[in-house]
Amino acid sequence: MKKTGKAGVRSVVVGFVQGTTVTSNDEALSTERARAVASYLRSLGLRGAYTVRGNGVAEQPGAKARRVGVTVEYRTK
Repeated sequence: MKKTGKAGVRSVVVGFVQGTTVTSNDEALSTERARAVASYLRSLGLRGAYTVRGNGVAEQPGAKARRVGVTVEYRTK
């Protein structure tokens, strides 16, 4: 969000994947996972600027690694 003092919503969506032996696809998969969640949030009507990125392999093992983190910031001024 620009520092203009205007009200607005900014969402940061970050995807993660479980570590595998095939690491070349991890970054792309984590980014695609984040894009899918951002698209879903938009379909629910959450407006504003989105930052979408993939962080690749998460530190947690197994199913806990296959996730997306979402941070929504709301500015009133």
